[in-house]
Amino acid sequence: MFVFPVTLASEATPDNPDAGLCEALQEHLNSVGEKCMEVGLQTYRGFSSPPWQNLDPHEHLELIARLIAYQAKGNLYFKKPIDLERYLPEAMEFVKQGGRLLVWRTHLLSNLGDNVDVPSPPGDQTVARLMYKPGITSDDAACKDKAIQVGMGPTFLVLRDLSGPDPRVGHGTAYALQTHQPMIYRNEVLFVGTFVNYGINRRLLGAQADVFKNYDAGLKGGVCTFEYALNTRHWEK
Repeated sequence: MFVFPVTLASEATPDNPDAGLCEALQEHLNSVGEKCMEVGLQTYRGFSSPPWQNLDPHEHLELIARLIAYQAKGNLYFKKPIDLERYLPEAMEFVKQGGRLLVWRTHLLSNLGDNVDVPSPPGDQTVARLMYKPGITSDDAACKDKAIQVGMGPTFLVLRDLSGPDPRVGHGTAYALQTHQPMIYRNEVLFVGTFVNYGINRRLLGAQADVFKNYDAGLKGGVCTFEYALNTRHWEK
């Protein structure tokens, strides 16, 4: 099988403390190749999951429904009342399919807005994650096992009483949370995301992966960006 090179597009330099991590992640992505791109960065051995607390999803169907609605509507969620009955069937199906509701109370973000104008108050924030079964189609058994451990699903900041999403979070920051997952690396939280584009017969057309930190200017502290571009030789028999 032809293997694409994963290109590192990052400002990491030898004197940058993140440079070693970026190089290690680049090597890891090249090693998993097409086999495991859906959870590419998340399977890096140096990352560990946050100390999530499993909640009984049956007891929090309304929260799950509200997060599904929020993910679909974005900031429009807060503009007018939500017809919760519309989203409860999807929440119940999420639970039926084995979905999990995870919560982590920590001071995750130093800034809740999309710029430095909305610094977060001190104290813990309530982080929630809807964890889906991975559902990846890789034929690599090791990748499937690791994907089950890593899981997939959007992350949200929610109100302390678990009554819904936190309205203080800016739209861009909320989207970044939903498309990335927090991982622990050397006692520091990094946000990790992998985006994959497949063509016919699941031929990999391209992929992008990125890692960033929680800097004071919102979620804009880029650490590494990787590109896995289409190569025309991929289409040869």
